[in-house]
Amino acid sequence: MSDGQVEEAARLFGMLSEPARLYLLRALMEGAAPVGRLVALTGIKQGTVSKHLGILHASRFVARRREGTQVWYEISEPALFELCELMCSRIQRDVEGQIARLGADRHGNPAA
Repeated sequence: MSDGQVEEAARLFGMLSEPARLYLLRALMEGAAPVGRLVALTGIKQGTVSKHLGILHASRFVARRREGTQVWYEISEPALFELCELMCSRIQRDVEGQIARLGADRHGNPAA
């Protein structure tokens, strides 16, 4: 990776470092939705949802389209699905390892 690519990767990962944005992306993985629906799905206040959707849109992670009086948002970067799958798999492996270590400790066995 070039220096420019490293810096752009860091910027994009930074866009994904905010939990509210991840909640919004998780909701959008189910399909396109207007702001009101995203508020209901995430429990995040409307102003905060709009702010974070603007950031995700500026980073080209989500696209938006107007239908009547509503603006609908949808994931525009398919790699997000793969990235989430990779991270969720990693988290699952970590949890399983912790559970195995706790079980071994409880039974007096050395942890692997």
